Amino acid sequence: MNSLFIVTMKKMHFSKILLVVYLLSNLVDTKSNGQSISSYEFGSGLHFESGDQNYQFDLGGLILPYISYESLNDETINMYYGSKRTFFHFKANSEKENVSAYFLTDFSLNNTLLEAWVSYKPVDRLSFTFGQFRSIANNREMLIFENSLANFSRSLLSQTFNATGREFGLKCSYVIGHSDFSLIPMIQITSGDGLNSFGVDSRDVDLGGLKYASRIDIYPLGLFKEGQVQSVNDYAHEESLKLVVGAAASYNDGASNSVGEGHGDFYLYNNLNQVMLPDYRELNFDFLSKFKGFSFMGEYSISTATGLEGLVTESLIQELQPTEISTYLALGTGLTMQIFYTTKKGYSLGFVNSFITSEFQNENSIVKDSNLKSLVLSKRIKDSAVVIQNSLNILKISDVNTFTYQFLVQLEF
Repeated sequence: MNSLFIVTMKKMHFSKILLVVYLLSNLVDTKSNGQSISSYEFGSGLHFESGDQNYQFDLGGLILPYISYESLNDETINMYYGSKRTFFHFKANSEKENVSAYFLTDFSLNNTLLEAWVSYKPVDRLSFTFGQFRSIANNREMLIFENSLANFSRSLLSQTFNATGREFGLKCSYVIGHSDFSLIPMIQITSGDGLNSFGVDSRDVDLGGLKYASRIDIYPLGLFKEGQVQSVNDYAHEESLKLVVGAAASYNDGASNSVGEGHGDFYLYNNLNQVMLPDYRELNFDFLSKFKGFSFMGEYSISTATGLEGLVTESLIQELQPTEISTYLALGTGLTMQIFYTTKKGYSLGFVNSFITSEFQNENSIVKDSNLKSLVLSKRIKDSAVVIQNSLNILKISDVNTFTYQFLVQLEF
């Protein structure tokens, strides 16, 4: 079953862009049923729909230019500028068939394809998604789309234990309960190698086994207003306290990337000179609450490794030493707290504080004991079509303090 799943995903890798062709062809077919409708609005993109309103299509994107100044121990000053994100997306939805699809690229990255998936709802409340998508295994901030982040630079916890947060595979979710109390369990099986996991050609194959993950989200005080759980800020000003509490666990069977979102970054072996990779595990606990403009999010992550018995670092030369696995995998714990207040006129002020602790005190560990504090001031214009943001950041690693000021302008089109 494992090999069959891998073969299936390899075939899908070569046809990710074709995931939306079925829905696109339906738009052409429906022209005979009535006049199609199109509209454009700055911040919402270009919208198409068939005459019977069954098929909808959206084209859009965003750019996030920035400039930042960095100072190390009040001595060296560096300036950086460019585009942090350059997104283009395509959405498609069919009401009658209960099918939707999404395609997202980021032209500021070397590997531009971020997401390409199709989702199907066989019955109400149950959905299946197949393709490349945001992984449910990660902390809550990684589940939030980039344009809805309270701080456009993700927290230190997110940066330490994740890359893009996207993976290729299959996930399923089901909604239990009603608007006053809801429970949403989710399960997921992915390649375990992040996005574009099968490389650039047939020789660059997937390594290790699959990654298994589950998440459960509980809404004890009822559901948020529409769209509110997909952002940190309380833009809609919830009249009553709303809260979602979540927990996620994942097991990556054979990781060859520090956070399990890539492959071939390192190789370990057994005594028979065969490639043998360690297993990477993660636990995430988080919550998000909102009330009358105030929002508070907390996250706690634990990353550990297993399957280390009998590993050698190079072919039959040296056994893996105690704590040495931390030089290959990002191992440790992280805690992040974010608190923001957002006015009805779109101003937002917030504070983010992240603490990272390495599992082992190895000077070569990937994860370092560190702390990042950020003060964030933003102005939202025209329902977030334009967001202007300033942030002051202090990163402390050992005896090195890095102070950064960052100015960003997000434009959605």
